Amino acid sequence: WVYEVTPEGIRKESEIDRSDSITTQTGHKLNIALIVAIALGIGTLLADRILFERTEAPAASAASTPSATSVPLEDSGPGGEAEDPEGDINAIAVLPFEDFSQAKDQGHLATGIADTILHALAQVEGLKVAARTSSFRLAEQKADIATVGDRLKVGAVLEGSVQKAGDQLRIIAQLIRVSDESHLWSETFDRSAGDIFAIQDEIAAAVIGAIGSDATATSTEIRRTSPEVYEQFLRARELWEQRTLSSSEEAVRLLREVVKADPDFAPGHSELAQAILVNATNAGNRNAVRDLVRREARRALELDPEDAAAYRVLGNVAQLDDDQDQAIEMFRKSLELNPNDPTTHADLSVVLIDGALWDQAGTHLRAAVELDPLDLYARGRLADYLVVFGNDPDRAVAVVEETIALAPGDAQTWDAAADVYLRLGRNADAVVAAFRRVELDPESPATLAALAEMLARIGDVPAAERWIALAATMDPSAEPPCNWYADDDLQRALSCILAEAPDDASEAERYEYAEALWVSGRDAEALAAFDALLERSTTDRAQGFVRYSDLVALVARLVIRPVLDLPVTDADRLAPRRLRDQITGQTVEIDRWSEAHILAAEGRLNEAAQLLDGYRYSNYHARRMAALPLFAELREHPVIVEGLAAYRSNLEAEYERLVAEGDPVILAPPATVDDLIARLENR
Repeated sequence: WVYEVTPEGIRKESEIDRSDSITTQTGHKLNIALIVAIALGIGTLLADRILFERTEAPAASAASTPSATSVPLEDSGPGGEAEDPEGDINAIAVLPFEDFSQAKDQGHLATGIADTILHALAQVEGLKVAARTSSFRLAEQKADIATVGDRLKVGAVLEGSVQKAGDQLRIIAQLIRVSDESHLWSETFDRSAGDIFAIQDEIAAAVIGAIGSDATATSTEIRRTSPEVYEQFLRARELWEQRTLSSSEEAVRLLREVVKADPDFAPGHSELAQAILVNATNAGNRNAVRDLVRREARRALELDPEDAAAYRVLGNVAQLDDDQDQAIEMFRKSLELNPNDPTTHADLSVVLIDGALWDQAGTHLRAAVELDPLDLYARGRLADYLVVFGNDPDRAVAVVEETIALAPGDAQTWDAAADVYLRLGRNADAVVAAFRRVELDPESPATLAALAEMLARIGDVPAAERWIALAATMDPSAEPPCNWYADDDLQRALSCILAEAPDDASEAERYEYAEALWVSGRDAEALAAFDALLERSTTDRAQGFVRYSDLVALVARLVIRPVLDLPVTDADRLAPRRLRDQITGQTVEIDRWSEAHILAAEGRLNEAAQLLDGYRYSNYHARRMAALPLFAELREHPVIVEGLAAYRSNLEAEYERLVAEGDPVILAPPATVDDLIARLENR
């Protein structure tokens, strides 16, 4: 390919009409310049060839590949409807810049520059900027400009390239109109690495000017540091976003060096907080790092009170603390500062679901996917929501399958697939999805433990224990949860739960403890434990935040008090339904399982049974139906007997399918991680 400099920018010679060509002019001028340079002994050309290898400029039409499957939402993307080809441009996408350095070792810098420009443009009022995940993923797929414009509903695309040699940078940027792929603006910057922040600001300003806006981009001044620190910061971000144990460990190491080199660089602290949390998630010890993550995030806010990422990670820590009010406050504060962050919308939806605020959760999930149609985390949460609250399993599966086709090499894809398949009773598919996650990150104890839990939930406790033992070779604290044994050995499970002191336990663990007391016949202690749960959540309920455990606790009180010859007041009888009404004042109705609790407590067994006719039992639901005193009479009803029999039959059939079709390693893992890696590599 031969390239020519044109008034519209650098273009392939084959794409230029000969009547429009200026080769004779540009070629003549370049020849004169070369002769003069040689004659005068100036090494400019030689230096240029040494510093910056001649490479192709970013092409306006990259090689086309099959487009990613569409998200089942209408008008996804920042611009909604496609833009008028001849009209003003009010929505753009920023693609990751290409690394044209000779060693191809500046990908983090190229991506980071584009990321910073995207963030600056996103602050411009009236300009819609496609979310990072979607635009960057389309670039990975080598989608052409027309595909990017169509999928993201944007009128222009900014792309570019980066070359670095020593302390010298060459950055080429060009803004392309989608409708005809003409260049709205292009420029080459040959500067020292120390000018990188100024270049980013100049590019953002030039883009705004090219699309005819009078607004100005937010300067990156508050986020500046030395070029060396900035480059290490970008390298670390690229690593932790891979979300594997080894990459997140290296990211934490690099970011510790970043904040040591520049303690006043706010993004370094918020990025470190996120990397530590991701690494701890992979290692299976998130609770152990809460204080450290919180300290780094707060330090970031001391330096920059408008660091949206710091507020988001504080929301994540509040979730670990079981402080749902604080989590909601932090996520909403983050969205005030950065309303276009799909991850924060998705994180907030999880907390709102926990509080039975399902309408609000759905609103934030839709916002997350509309902002970033290709964001894997948001898509996973949406699929889960569609199963549990949207009563639309077919659409949920469609989202999962589209995500697998879109990003089969991403861990988040398989996390979401495993959850959705398990909820739908597709147990073999759920276990295989969890194993795909292991294949991507076999050195993560948390990943091995997640597969173990999946196996336990479908009834293969021995295989689950082998995976936990393998995880324990890396993390000695890895051990089977007590409830694994409830199906085959209920007394063992109960003894395990009751042996653990609940004083420092999470809300979920306290709830499990109260139920274990109830199932064990220790009614007085169970009543006290349920009362304590309700007392702890009084403030939350007053603010409209309702936990599923609150409903069960109120029902348990209604059943246990007569057994202990304690009075049952009208308020006790009405409390579960009042809470139910608080939940059902939404378009999403309370699920049948929760309603069955109330009907069983009221003695309306036929109604409860009919409500659960055809119900898709999960391992969790089947276990509770078989064990809770609340269901002692209901579980003898013919409809319930038939439903549980269907559940067990499906469980057996799915396990047989797993044995026949699954990888043998799933049911018989090796004794060491090295052996596991070797077996995965040699298949």
